[in-house]
Amino acid sequence: VNYLIQRGHHRIACVTGPEDLAICQYRRQGYLQALQRHNLTLNPYFITRGDFTFKSGIAAAKHLLTLTPPPDAIFCHNDRMALGVMYRAKQLGIVIPRQLSVIGFD
Repeated sequence: VNYLIQRGHHRIACVTGPEDLAICQYRRQGYLQALQRHNLTLNPYFITRGDFTFKSGIAAAKHLLTLTPPPDAIFCHNDRMALGVMYRAKQLGIVIPRQLSVIGFD
């Protein structure tokens, strides 16, 4: 998330994994801390839950990329979900990384 902020992104969404897993709680906390550290306002609509699958990445992107304004970057808790986000973005004609940056943490 710090890397995305350093690259100039300010509307960073987060696709989490299952809430009951400690690793997901740590990754979510890191996301929140990075936003706070850089004085970026948290948009609660920018946090969506996935289940570490490609399909959940697609579902998350369907939600996130219809928001106004949409995120300019998406931080995913694993690579499979990041691939799903990129797949859906491509379907919508969004060019990565020019129009949207995506990072998977895995």
